[in-house]
Amino acid sequence: MKKEVGSKRTSSKGIKNHKLNAKATTNKKKAAIHLKKIEDRLSYYKQVVMNSSDAVIIQNFNGIIKAWNKSAEKIYGFKEKEMLGKNITKIIAPKERARARKNIQSIKKGKPTFRVRQTRLTKDKKEVFVNITYSPIYEKEELIEIGTTE
Repeated sequence: MKKEVGSKRTSSKGIKNHKLNAKATTNKKKAAIHLKKIEDRLSYYKQVVMNSSDAVIIQNFNGIIKAWNKSAEKIYGFKEKEMLGKNITKIIAPKERARARKNIQSIKKGKPTFRVRQTRLTKDKKEVFVNITYSPIYEKEELIEIGTTE
């Protein structure tokens, strides 16, 4: 009698492992469903931003453009690929640049969303007067970028 097949010890250990595996599988399924919901919500928000009738521009604190929607293309004449990675000053009239830097600093210092009227430049250097809403963008309670709607 060298082997004890089906002993209590083997059986209870096997049942315990089976329960742990079942629980892990259930947790993975729940996590996958949760992740899918988050991805769907992000996709929804992206569509809202990208298809907004307002120009939506996201920039970092150095003025580097991170997002540029279709309405920004229509207003300013630059395609998204022409503006991503470029400095926002490309569309800010020289007389407005100091003020724009102050607006960015205001957001950085904690000022909540606010509106200003500013002169911007189109691709063909025409001036356009726009009402701009500056909004802070947070990630995990840390201020990371600035969004504008124009």
